[in-house]
Amino acid sequence: MEAIGGRSVGNAGRAAMPGPRTNPLRSVRDPGTCAPGQLSSTAVADTSSSNGGAFDCLRQCLALAETTADSVPDELALTSFRNAADFADLTEELSRRTEHLQLLAAAAVERTRTEAVNAAGPAAK
Repeated sequence: MEAIGGRSVGNAGRAAMPGPRTNPLRSVRDPGTCAPGQLSSTAVADTSSSNGGAFDCLRQCLALAETTADSVPDELALTSFRNAADFADLTEELSRRTEHLQLLAAAAVERTRTEAVNAAGPAAK
């Protein structure tokens, strides 16, 4: 994990040992308990043009990821192989979804930039 930027955990040797470690991962709240506006992220600005719908969902996802990031390494050091593999699978799926959202957002930025340039007329080009 250190090779990809992870931090080493003091008990890393314990995580590699086989055994009945079945500590469930508990960093993340139940998503059903997150009402819009309940979670906030310092990384995402609240602007009047980005309120509602997908923006609220993304803010909630980011806030959950931020609260999870601090405690996950310690929890993974003590969890079972199965839980660690499941966590890795979920993390990879989240990464794929995030990349897809990045592509959609980049296309929207390019489209709206082109529309703005065209609406400004020949002087702006």
